[in-house]
Parts: sequence; structure tokens; C-alpha cells
Amino acid sequence: MVAFRTAERMTGSVEVIVKQSGRPDRVVPLREGTSRMGRADDSEIVLSDVGVSRRHSRIIVNNGTVRVEDLGSGNGTFVRGQRVDRQPLTDGDEIVIDPFVIQVRMIGRHIGDHTPQVPLRARLDVVTGPALAQSTYPIPARGLTVGRSDTRDVVLPDPAGSRHHCSIFLQQRVHVLRDMGSANGVYVNGQRVDECTLNDGDVITIGNTELKYVSDQAARQSTARGRQPATASMPARPRNNDAMSWVFVAATIFTVGVLALVAALSVFIFRSDGIPQPTTLSSGPPSWSLTLSEEPETDDPVELSRQGVALVSANDDRAALERFWLLLRARPGYESGEVFAYAAGEHLVINGMRPELYAAVEARESHEAARDALIADNSRASRRTLERDYSADPVVRTALGLGPSSVHVELQSRLAQASEMAANRRCADAIAAYNEVLVATLDDTLRQSARTGRVVCQRELARQVQVDWAIGVRAQAQGDTPAAREAFERVLAIDPTNPSARFRLPLLQ
Repeated sequence: MVAFRTAERMTGSVEVIVKQSGRPDRVVPLREGTSRMGRADDSEIVLSDVGVSRRHSRIIVNNGTVRVEDLGSGNGTFVRGQRVDRQPLTDGDEIVIDPFVIQVRMIGRHIGDHTPQVPLRARLDVVTGPALAQSTYPIPARGLTVGRSDTRDVVLPDPAGSRHHCSIFLQQRVHVLRDMGSANGVYVNGQRVDECTLNDGDVITIGNTELKYVSDQAARQSTARGRQPATASMPARPRNNDAMSWVFVAATIFTVGVLALVAALSVFIFRSDGIPQPTTLSSGPPSWSLTLSEEPETDDPVELSRQGVALVSANDDRAALERFWLLLRARPGYESGEVFAYAAGEHLVINGMRPELYAAVEARESHEAARDALIADNSRASRRTLERDYSADPVVRTALGLGPSSVHVELQSRLAQASEMAANRRCADAIAAYNEVLVATLDDTLRQSARTGRVVCQRELARQVQVDWAIGVRAQAQGDTPAAREAFERVLAIDPTNPSARFRLPLLQ
């Protein structure tokens, strides 16, 4: 159970930092009163992405307190890993409206906060992890965030990690680790935790990455000995992979991942108990091509990195990707180059599909506006039109006093089947059934039931595989390949879609 902090009263100003993968941060000052967040152009905080609702949520600053309220958004508003309708906020809290992270910063004196503001020196040392081995991350006073998203302080190039995986923050002179609602969980010394206090020497495991927490006293001793931490952007043990192969692998990963995202999003936008689809997305896979100059202007890695970052900020992703490709060819394993190349490739794919996705959303909204106008008209002709063209729409059926549609009844039956599977501990099958319901309807009642059931099953699956997963990780670290393979096979027997086990097993062949 996550223990939420209470809201702080403060005197001073409030601002938010809007972070988006691969884009420069935006700082937006907040006035006393309400600031709306959403895709609409007249929002005080505009979040331009098809996954964001036009009126998504709002931040209210009132008499020294700050809170966020969801405005009935489709994809939800999240604080500290939990979906919220209304939530008080404190300095440093992050609001996640995927793909944006909005960090709250309260500038001024906090009333009632008597904790001495003495710096606590601590760091995370990466023990093992893809492209991060032997890196060190000092933990600043504001805390540290960890995840796959480029907006995190520690960016994990680990498929078993979540975009916003966990955070470390200072509370009463100790550092506290909090899971931010990750899919695969956070383990401290082999035990899965939602929130815990960190002690010197604790080992934090996230997917295939292990980080060691070094506390205040140990950090001071290390500094006294003249220890020079390795930089996070230059791994001490660069991999010997070929940069060209890496770029093509990245392109494949992005293409497959974005295709899955588009497929899910298009179903979410259009499938609503038989509502006619007003538009159709192209079936061809999104792609991009890269043509390198025969004689590049420079082969200096520092200059290539500088140029690439500047081009990303200028939204010239194709030219940026060329610079990072040249950088990785000259310096394989350069983490900063990999992170930005990932972002540039992703944006090339997404930007190519953006016009169609926006057209799809606008067509959906136009469709709903026409339906609502017919309902408001309340004439005999409008009723006939509604019965003919919108007969499966749950909103229309409620307005006309009709019973549930056959699709609605079928999905209710599927929910009942999923609940029975969960009761019989067939959690993987139940999750699949809940996902079927989620992609088949926009009905709030059905979707809420499916989401709740899926979360319960996901937690139960995580509990069931926890022991075997920990055994597999330890055996793999110790070089006992047969034991590790057996443990991960047991994990997959219980949870066939477990991403960590599916990633590790091929490496153990």
C-alpha cells in the first residue's frame, strides 16, 4: 500500500515543468486559481498528443495549497503511480499524463515543514545493467526518478523497466524508494516493495538492472578517498556492438512498438459497441529511411553530440538521427547518443502517423457531436435517425430508454467469465479476457470493471512468480545457466507474457 503524503501549505509561487521524451522541458508559472491541461489550444498548459483529451485535467492553486483534478479524461491522470480523480500535491510531485510528465515545483517558504534542509549526500551505483554498468548517479536534494522514459533522471534502456518505474525522495532525513505503478515491480535485496526506506548497501533490482544505494556516510568516505564517479553518459565498459546494427534494431523495435500502439489506439478511438467507424488508418507499416552524407562534416563525438541535441530541439529528427548514427559508429555504447537516437527514430515514425491520428480523433469527436445534437433535438425524425444509425451506442440507448445492446450483453458475459477465471487462479487467461473487453468498448462501467479486474490479476501474477523470478535472477548473476533457465521457464508457465522472463530466456540458450 502506497502511503500518500498530505498537501503542503506554502507561501511563494508555483510552477510546473512539462517534460516530454526527446523534447526540451517547458516551465509554466501557475497563477492563483485554475489552470487547465489538455490538447485544446486554449488550455493554460497545452499537451499536444493524441493520447491526451482536449480537456484532460486541471491544477488548482488555492490559498497556499495545490491539487490536481481529472476532468473525465479517456487515458487518465496519474500521481505517484496511481490513477486519481482528485489529489493534493506537494513540492516535487509528478503528474503523469502519458507521454507527458508534469513536475510541480513550489518556490517559497513551506508552512509547517520543520524538517532541517541539510543536504544528504547519497548516490546510486549501477552494478549490472544494459549500457549502464559502473555508472554512478548522485541523488540531488529534489530526489531522483528512474525509468525507460527520457524524462527520467536515470534512463533505463531495459525492456523489463516501465517508462516511469520508481522514484527516490528525501523524507525526514532518509531516502525513500517508491514504486510508481511499474508493471514488473521494484525489488530491494530480493524482496518486492511498494515503498521502503533505503539503507547503505541496499541493492535495487529493476528488470535486468541492479543499482546499489550508497548512503551519506559511505559517500563521504568515498569522496575523502578521492573516488571519481563514472559519468552516467559514458559507461565504463562500452559494448562492442556495431552502431549500424544498433540503429536498424532500434528502428525495428520502434516500428513494431508504434504499430502496436496505433493498433490499440485506433481500436480505442473507434470501437464503441458497434458505432460506425468514421475513418480508417492506413494498413502499411510506418517507416523512415536514413541517407548518410558521403563525407560527414566532422567525426568528433563531442561535436556530433552537440549538433544532434540541437537538431532534436529544433524538431529536425532526420538530421539528428544522422548525427547520432555517426556518433555511435565512432563511439559504440555511448549511452547519451543511444538515448537521443532512440528518441529521434521514434519521432520520425510517430510524426509520420500524426496527421492520420489527429484526423481520426477529430472524426470521432465530430461523430459524437452529431449524435449529441440529435439527442438534444428530441424530435421524431431525430429519434428515427438515432435508432437507425446509432442503435448500438450505449449513450443513445440510455437516452432513448432502450435496453443494453447485444454487444453490451456479450461483454458483460465476458467480464463474468474473466472473474471466474480469476477466482480459479487462472490469472493470465483472466487478464487476456479483461483486455478483450477494454479494446471492445468505451462504456465507462464496463471499462472500469475490466481495469479493476486486470490490476487484481496482475498483482496476483506478480506474487505467484516472485520467488521463481528472484531465483532466476540470482542464478543468472552467478552464472548457473541451467538453474536460471528452469526458474524462468517456471515463471512463464504461470505468466506466459512475463516480459522479464521472456527477455532473459533467449540469453540463456
